[in-house]
Amino acid sequence: MKILEIREPPITLELAKQHLRVGSTTHDDTLIAAKLDMAVAVAEDMTGRTIRERRVELTVVFPSDAPIARLPVPTTQIERLTVSQSLVPEPDYMLLMDDYEPMLIVEPQYAGEMVTVSAIIGYDKDSLPPAIKAAILLILGTLYDNESDNLVGRSVSELSLTAEKLLLPWRVTPYGNV
Repeated sequence: MKILEIREPPITLELAKQHLRVGSTTHDDTLIAAKLDMAVAVAEDMTGRTIRERRVELTVVFPSDAPIARLPVPTTQIERLTVSQSLVPEPDYMLLMDDYEPMLIVEPQYAGEMVTVSAIIGYDKDSLPPAIKAAILLILGTLYDNESDNLVGRSVSELSLTAEKLLLPWRVTPYGNV
């Protein structure tokens, strides 16, 4: 899989600043943006999901006996399919979205072909599940409020219980639906 573009986090800087109650001042914008990136990364690690939206390109080989193939990553949208640098028309394929086994179905004439898929993976600000958004904001608050990694009674290096509880149902295991 080749990453073509990494997009903005699914939580805007403005929402992050509102959550942190820092007002509209811009003196901390760089710091808040960096900690927002960290909070998204923590959520990605905890869930095993790609949260920040990315444009990617990957190659899929369709079996010669079936016009269906499993995609290696959860996919939000297919931008373009090509076979031998020829564009596959949109009516000739369909994406079946699933957290564990997203499938791409093509017309039978593409069975046995190697197809290049340009796709979007991850979430944008409109599609991010509310529980993941809340957990990212909680993690951001912890990172922003605590300059060191030690607090009396707990460690910042551990997820808060609330953030963990919000993210746990969204965890994708490498073993599928267990």
